[in-house]
Amino acid sequence: MKRKRVVIVTGNQRVAQAIFSDVKAVFNNDVDIDIVYPSQIASLDAVEADAFLVTRWYNIGGLTDKVSSKSKVVRTTRTISESGYKKITKIPPGTNVLVVNDSEQSTSGVIELLMDLHLDGLTYVPYTAGHYDPSLKIAITPGESRYVPSYIENIIDIGNRHIDISTVLALCNVMEVNISEIAGPLMNYFNMLLCRDVISRQYRDTLSKSMYMNSILKHMEQGVLLTAPDGRIILSNGKMNELLRMQVTENRDYVSAVFPEGTAARIANMDNDTLALNVNGREMLINHETLNFGDTINHNLYFFNDVTYIRRLERKSREESLQKGFVAKHSFDDIVHVSAVMDECIRRARLFSRSDKTVLIQGESGTGKELVAQSIHNASSRRNKPFVAVNCAALPESLLESELFGYERGAFTGARQSGKKGLFEQANGGTIFLDEIGDMPLALQSRLLRVLQEKQVMRVGADSIIDIDVRVIAATNQNLMAKMEEGIFRSDLYYRLNVLPCHIASLRDRREDIVPLFLSFIGQKSIPNDLAARLKSYDWPGNVRELENTAEYYTMMRDFDMPLPEHIQPQHTAAGVLDSDDIAILSVLSNGYIGRSALKKKLEAIGISLSEYSIRKKLDVLQSRNYISRQLGRSGTRITDDGRDALQRRMGK
Repeated sequence: MKRKRVVIVTGNQRVAQAIFSDVKAVFNNDVDIDIVYPSQIASLDAVEADAFLVTRWYNIGGLTDKVSSKSKVVRTTRTISESGYKKITKIPPGTNVLVVNDSEQSTSGVIELLMDLHLDGLTYVPYTAGHYDPSLKIAITPGESRYVPSYIENIIDIGNRHIDISTVLALCNVMEVNISEIAGPLMNYFNMLLCRDVISRQYRDTLSKSMYMNSILKHMEQGVLLTAPDGRIILSNGKMNELLRMQVTENRDYVSAVFPEGTAARIANMDNDTLALNVNGREMLINHETLNFGDTINHNLYFFNDVTYIRRLERKSREESLQKGFVAKHSFDDIVHVSAVMDECIRRARLFSRSDKTVLIQGESGTGKELVAQSIHNASSRRNKPFVAVNCAALPESLLESELFGYERGAFTGARQSGKKGLFEQANGGTIFLDEIGDMPLALQSRLLRVLQEKQVMRVGADSIIDIDVRVIAATNQNLMAKMEEGIFRSDLYYRLNVLPCHIASLRDRREDIVPLFLSFIGQKSIPNDLAARLKSYDWPGNVRELENTAEYYTMMRDFDMPLPEHIQPQHTAAGVLDSDDIAILSVLSNGYIGRSALKKKLEAIGISLSEYSIRKKLDVLQSRNYISRQLGRSGTRITDDGRDALQRRMGK
């Protein structure tokens, strides 16, 4: 605050010093204080100050004629300290008490103050010079013990009176002092005083809450902004100023003035939601709340969270995970399907992604268990943390233990001198996928059970435990119930794993997914009908993995006579039996000679899609039955009389 000047006007030197101390206590060294006694006023030409504190109106002489503004004159009212009040409350009810001060008028003022305290059962007797009443045993005095008669047995000195809250506030108003600038000293002073009325107590409590709130705002790691409906900034804390790199002037600056135009518009359009923005090169996460004051007044409260450091750590962690391969690449959108059974499987898996409970995925080999596990991870709150996949069947028991749980320096021959983090530690905060869990050695199953129960691991060769936060997803293509009956899989581990069960159906149980999957693998929108029929008729014991391998084979061999592996080639129709494609070919040929390319186009025109290879094979079979005649060169193929008879018989049926 700017330096101020205060003039104290009183006829009592001791009172003047008491008020001097009170003003200093509130304003510290930011005020210059002068004391003027009534006898001095007449000799003064003019008195200049920011405020004048007077104890009585009647003895200030012509002061009001010598100040530039009468509004600067403040009449003091005084109260006692909290400690003085506590001394008075110890006086037994029904007691007559002598009240002593340096003058009769001053004594009357003290009695008036004591009466305002509403202490039941006390009768106050004013002291006058020469007063003698031996029945009075107790006297109350505000620091004027020298005037107390000698016959008084118990003197309660309540100390000097202090300027009260209303006087301090009036002084701040006259001097144009912002309360927030002196909040600390002011609160200490108010806490020392006894509040004489409800308003003073309420103001003290309000100021106390305001100070606590200001302290909280000051120490918050979030930037806080409170705005009026018109965008005027009502409140801004220190962190907000730091983020904006400027000192916001409350009740003067507007959101549109402290943020770039586009940013200000996006902030103004928030509606109790969250927004990610870049402010002065810092990544911010902004939360908005609407505060309602009455029916029509709505204010906007914003919390600005600087997440730059967190995002940097996340990116670093993700880069490290990428380097180690600890990243889930797939999501639910990558699961190609049209079947209802896969719809249900994905619906359950999406639901499971909201939880941190253990998931057990069961299904035949090649059904896509890791794809579902990665999708669960990427749909969860752990999506930006590591995804660590472990094949429990691929490593021998001794190596699997050290890989999963890590080891200390010198734990075994060949161990790193620095030791090594286990995969559970490296998956901390994320997900660990335990594939082929049914093949985990029995000895390691007990250690895994402890991890699931206690969320703790102990490295090989260590004597201390490490807390971890890891979501476990396990998968198997084996019948764990049967393995439990055989005694090679722990039942307690099974029930710990099977909290959220997820079953993936085999391809033969969802044949409608075969063609869409095949098309996605070869990057085409359609395939000939006969090829689709062949794919759907095969049982696919290797499931999606076998289908993907077949698609790769087809991509290389599509221009050959046999574009599919031999074990997926079709079985020919029984001799003499015509299928629907045969009938269609004979019908087209009944109109005259036609080449194979033209035949393919005419078949497609009537909705029959056959590959060149399939048409060639069909024509070979029809020729072997003497249903068609094939000419050399460009003459093409025609139907024979036997073919016409076969066609008529088939059509007649």
